Amino acid sequence: WAVAGFVLLTVLMVDGRASAAPADITVGVLSSQSSKNFSAGIPAHPYAQGTDVAGREVAAMQWATTNGYNVVSLSDADLENPTALAAVDVVILPYTWAMTPAASLTVRNWIQQGGALIPILASPRVFLDQGVWKLWVLELNYEAWEWGPLSEAYQMMFVNDPSPSSWQATLKPGHPIVTDRLADLGLTTATLTRPAGSGVEVGYKYNTNVTSILDYAAVASPFSGYNGYSAAQATHYGSGRIVYFDIPVLDFLPYYNPVLAAQPVGGGHDHGELV
Repeated sequence: WAVAGFVLLTVLMVDGRASAAPADITVGVLSSQSSKNFSAGIPAHPYAQGTDVAGREVAAMQWATTNGYNVVSLSDADLENPTALAAVDVVILPYTWAMTPAASLTVRNWIQQGGALIPILASPRVFLDQGVWKLWVLELNYEAWEWGPLSEAYQMMFVNDPSPSSWQATLKPGHPIVTDRLADLGLTTATLTRPAGSGVEVGYKYNTNVTSILDYAAVASPFSGYNGYSAAQATHYGSGRIVYFDIPVLDFLPYYNPVLAAQPVGGGHDHGELV
């Protein structure tokens, strides 16, 4: 299952644009300075992740450009601007830890009106309030709202964000994003294997408009109880669409991690080809 296919289909499923070519689709990749600041501990916070946000943003931008999409860079401020969002068909949030309350609501409304969103892990978790990082899940006092106002669009209830020593994410047949991409590649199934520890998100599907397209498997102890939980979802929200990855799928891009990208997948493909 190719991320190339997922981005294209996520957009095309909006407004039925089944014949659109990549060059006709404008993809906005968020370059989030606030997420970089949070990850770097500016200002300090005990949960600051030390994540390479910038590298993954570059990888997402390079991927979309290489696959022929019309690509633009979006800023944090653009997410608060309905006019800026209206100019793009799809938005990719690569490791977007931080987002203002105003931006969360504006993006939610943009999706509802027909936008296509691709959040990848932790999108978002925090916001800055009078110089202090606040965690959405604590401020709203309910686990379903781990991602702030965007939780309403994601339709997922947050459970945990463990870092198992190893895990797999296996394609779940049934959704056209999966079925069509497997057919394109001549495969009947495919599994992404993560050999080294990395954070993942685990949640419950909160509504019937959420379809799992990747499921966790072979999750190492003590987190093996999460086998079978969704690792990525395709969601309808209003007139828009969301595909949310609960795994660090950008790490499998050859631009970002050649070692992971070169891992073999059944059928003569490697992770780099699938992602």
